[in-house]
Amino acid sequence: MYQRDSYGYRLGGLFGYAIIAVSMSGCTGYGIIGGSYEGTEIGGLAGHIDGNGTISNCSFIGIVNGTYRVGGFCGAIYGCTILNCFQQADINDVGDSAYLGGFVGIYSGTSITFCTSNGNVTASSDSQLIGGFAGDYSGGIITDCSSTGNIIGGYLTGGSVS
Repeated sequence: MYQRDSYGYRLGGLFGYAIIAVSMSGCTGYGIIGGSYEGTEIGGLAGHIDGNGTISNCSFIGIVNGTYRVGGFCGAIYGCTILNCFQQADINDVGDSAYLGGFVGIYSGTSITFCTSNGNVTASSDSQLIGGFAGDYSGGIITDCSSTGNIIGGYLTGGSVS
């Protein structure tokens, strides 16, 4: 799958924008997901996930390109429980970026448990808030998760969370 639009807003391998009220399990996405230089909320599985449900045993394998709130699994996650999910993707910014993460660009009020992020996160030198697992967070919990790969470029970077 190759997904792109002229504005690059809320793009994902399975969902651009998903509200999860109950649960979703066992889904897999493959491909190249990319937005234009304005690419906002871009993720391998989903661009934006919101709600109070649970996503479990889901994965994405491929490449994710974007600028703001970009992650290998999801660009932005708010309020969900993410359990036992996996991403194998390289994350690339396409300009001066913010909130790039191997697994998620930014999350808030989210519990992420037993998840794995494998792949490089590559950003320009002017990009900020770049993390191997998450670009940034505003409340939430990460438990028993891992991240492998390199963080290349950017400032305000971190091995797990910037």
